[in-house]
Amino acid sequence: MDTIHLEVKNVNIGSTAAKVAYQRGERIQDERLGKVHDYTGKEVVFSEIIIPENALSKLLDSQVFVNELEKAERRKDARTLREITVSLPNELSISENIELAKKYISENFVKLGMCTALAVHEGHNVDPEKNNPHCHILLSTRPICPKTGGFAVKKNRDWNKRANVTLWRESLAAEINEAYKRKGISKEVAHKSNIKRGVDKEAQKYLSRIDYEREKRGEHTPRGDLNREIQARNAERDAAKMKIVEIKRKKRELQQRIQNEIFYEMEMEMER
Repeated sequence: MDTIHLEVKNVNIGSTAAKVAYQRGERIQDERLGKVHDYTGKEVVFSEIIIPENALSKLLDSQVFVNELEKAERRKDARTLREITVSLPNELSISENIELAKKYISENFVKLGMCTALAVHEGHNVDPEKNNPHCHILLSTRPICPKTGGFAVKKNRDWNKRANVTLWRESLAAEINEAYKRKGISKEVAHKSNIKRGVDKEAQKYLSRIDYEREKRGEHTPRGDLNREIQARNAERDAAKMKIVEIKRKKRELQQRIQNEIFYEMEMEMER
């Protein structure tokens, strides 16, 4: 069973415009610093700002979104955003992955009052075998003020709890497994590693979309070959475990038989 990939990072004041512009492939001006960040040449499959119903509609504009986040902060080292990077399943199409990401965002972040900026990347590296679909989810650290529709004066410190990451991972695994089920794919992912789940198996390597498509056509790829080696080692490990179990079973049977024979001889001796 594969383990999901979900990584969490913080974005501080002064880096907000650059981060949003880069992930979304846009040109955004940082009004506070007077800088322009232009990443319009960057390839982005899909981007969208998703906000709670009570938020001002102007926050759907990334330029406004960024500068309103920065204006709400007073400390020079303030955290403006939380970035979550998620690997998306190769088994799903780009449109299916986009819907998965949007549903995941709505149910886990927007419902809590966070404003989010989603960017889906297909992955374009110098080495095509390293390409993989993934998304960046940028989360506001301030909730929406019910009265103004803008960012609240006080932050929701509950959003900073480390336990949230476990919940986000669990929810992501559930969303992916549900998507697999809808598509009739007999596969599941877990939110914990094999070690944390107490599974004594070597984890397989993640396949890029190109490698996945090649393997699907029956072609062999370096990573696919590596996974087949891992599968063989796991099979050997499972066989060794079964052999140990069988040896222990036979040992118990032998011990029981010896014990029964000893009792029988003792009874016969007493009868004499």
